[in-house]
Amino acid sequence: MSIGNCLLKLRVMEVNGIIWTWQWRWLFTAVILFIALWYGRGWDYGRRHHPKPSSRQPGLFYTGLALLLLIAASPLSFLGAQLFAMRVLQRILIVALIPALIMISDPLPTLATGLPKHYRTTLSQLPEAHPQFWAVLHQLTRPAMAWFLFLIIFWLGYDPQFHQLTIRYEWLHGLGMALLFLTACFYWWHILAVSPRLHEPMTPVMRIGYTLVGALPVKLVGLILLFTTATIYIYPGSIQFKGLTLTDQNIGAMIHWSLGGIVFTWIGFYLIRQWLDSEEQKPTMSHSVWSTEENMLAPGLNDQSR
Repeated sequence: MSIGNCLLKLRVMEVNGIIWTWQWRWLFTAVILFIALWYGRGWDYGRRHHPKPSSRQPGLFYTGLALLLLIAASPLSFLGAQLFAMRVLQRILIVALIPALIMISDPLPTLATGLPKHYRTTLSQLPEAHPQFWAVLHQLTRPAMAWFLFLIIFWLGYDPQFHQLTIRYEWLHGLGMALLFLTACFYWWHILAVSPRLHEPMTPVMRIGYTLVGALPVKLVGLILLFTTATIYIYPGSIQFKGLTLTDQNIGAMIHWSLGGIVFTWIGFYLIRQWLDSEEQKPTMSHSVWSTEENMLAPGLNDQSR
């Protein structure tokens, strides 16, 4: 028996039906590189004019950009039109991990610093120069609006008819992914309370709850797909495992449930740790303040003694 036949018999996974037509997206790559250079310019200016900038921010931002380039310009982008599991991986990265990494880095002040001085001045004077526009922007960027837009765009991508159109028309798939990424960044902007702060920041408990509310549509889609036996989405390629009845849709559902849940859970723990750290940094109350005879009385006894 030849070595090739032995390897063929040992193979546990097969991918069938893929027509390889992938080409690198140079225009999108150029846009990502421009944003990276723009951010680098702003970071260098801020480092020279403001003491002790956070050293983690560039790493988080550039990691997010690299993942965005991976899912939009690499072979993973092509495979997202051939296999449902790869499409799910794209969507989970673009709604959870990538916007979380980018928004944790608080990029907008750095990007604003990277603008030419004339544009920085115009941007800083925007609230005073255009108060009506600022008021409308304040209304349109409320947390409830961010969650609603995220929910609608995310669920629209799993509508069977619309989903099949995104497989057939590449431009529609690109438009849908762009809208999904923007609404996800909008949503994570409120969760992480980063700049610009157009609204009063939510309390730590509200931010944790807001994160869990955002995880619900992601987990719900994964749960529905896990327990659906019929094939909902038709893709050119398919994945088969030796000795198992797993389909491409089953694999996509497991990715949806597990990876989406991990990212949102991690952010939830990050917010809890951030909250506990802020509580520890609060100054302790002086012993002379809380140990007075009046404060040591049980509730209600103080009124009865008068």
